[in-house]
Amino acid sequence: MSSILRLDVGEDGFERPDGFELAAHWRDCLTTYDARRLRLQASVRIAPRLLSALPDRLDAALVRAVEVSAGPPDADGWVAATVPLESVGPAVPTLLSPGADIEVLAPEELRRRIAETAAAVLDRSRPAAAYGRVEEGVLSSSPADEVADSARAVGAPKP
Repeated sequence: MSSILRLDVGEDGFERPDGFELAAHWRDCLTTYDARRLRLQASVRIAPRLLSALPDRLDAALVRAVEVSAGPPDADGWVAATVPLESVGPAVPTLLSPGADIEVLAPEELRRRIAETAAAVLDRSRPAAAYGRVEEGVLSSSPADEVADSARAVGAPKP
């Protein structure tokens, strides 16, 4: 069914075209809207406790994508899936919202932005005494620096 609906307007109001089904038309509109809006495909791993809470935690289009694409659970019960997202920028808060119960595997740019954002949140959320501020108030070592140092130590790019 076409997503364009033409209505005839007469003196007495609207006339429904023959064979028109509102529920089917609405589903078609939503499907094509999501297809146009959600252009980025991200590979993720989802923890078992998040799987049962997905409808309460993520957008309906993401939940449907997980249901369709989820593989079998790994040894730890995590499930790999592919989810559609708008773009990297809006995807960051969406995929950070479940916290440590979701891991972004790809694309690399999204994975890097998630790591950078998480490191910045950690850096701003710790009490000053917890990460080594010296008496003059100068930061000597932050969690973001520790993440970057760890990444360099194993030869990974800085998050």
